[in-house]
Amino acid sequence: MLKKGFLKPDLTINKIGKRQFWFGVVFGLFSAFLINLLFLNSREALRLTTFTRDAYILSHREFKLYDLFFAALSSSIGFGFTVVIWFYVSNKKKGKKYLTTFVASTSFFITFLALAFVTRFGSILSLIVYNLYGYDNHLDILKDFWLLLILIPIYILFANWNSVRLVFKTKNWVLVSIIAFLLNTMFLFKTTYFDRDKINQIHYSRNKDRFEFIDDEINKAKQIGVNISDSTKLILQKKICGKNNKSCCSFKRNF
Repeated sequence: MLKKGFLKPDLTINKIGKRQFWFGVVFGLFSAFLINLLFLNSREALRLTTFTRDAYILSHREFKLYDLFFAALSSSIGFGFTVVIWFYVSNKKKGKKYLTTFVASTSFFITFLALAFVTRFGSILSLIVYNLYGYDNHLDILKDFWLLLILIPIYILFANWNSVRLVFKTKNWVLVSIIAFLLNTMFLFKTTYFDRDKINQIHYSRNKDRFEFIDDEINKAKQIGVNISDSTKLILQKKICGKNNKSCCSFKRNF
């Protein structure tokens, strides 16, 4: 009885080519590192554009969660480049060029589509949404769309394997790639860092007098037993948002 996939050869390093295999792995890791740096620096550069109004300031927890997302996204995109290198057709026999070209071109399309989607979405948010008059985190991605941040890197990883599995029997390759993906994600998350305080200092220096006044009032409130949370303090530091007016009224009532 014929079994499913009986015509597909096993995926091995020899099928890819040892030199091409290791070059693909190194190129994928290196590109993941560069892309992660690009994401982190681009986020801060785009965040700087909001300083003309109410600056888009993230908490320490939000920074860490976004850093983890960018690390996972960069790892999955780096794996896409690895697959493209593995199945690049220059050293393949003519009879197999069609299948390997199909795998490489599919991974190339998936990888650059994901990169373009995330880049475009992030730039629109920073340049348009976060600069709207009175915007105050109405579109909370971490709270309302957290599942999307998990599924995007996972989809990119498995979408690249989907085209490979149509041509080869992958066996344990998928499991090994998942382990490598998780390890590389944690490595990028722990080692790649951007000093956010430098950009935050620009915002604080521009509004030094107003922030010092707010800090003095909060300290006075603490002396009479009125505790002001950090989230309320961030709202009070904003100029235009609707929550600011409500917080000020509540602040006055507490006194």
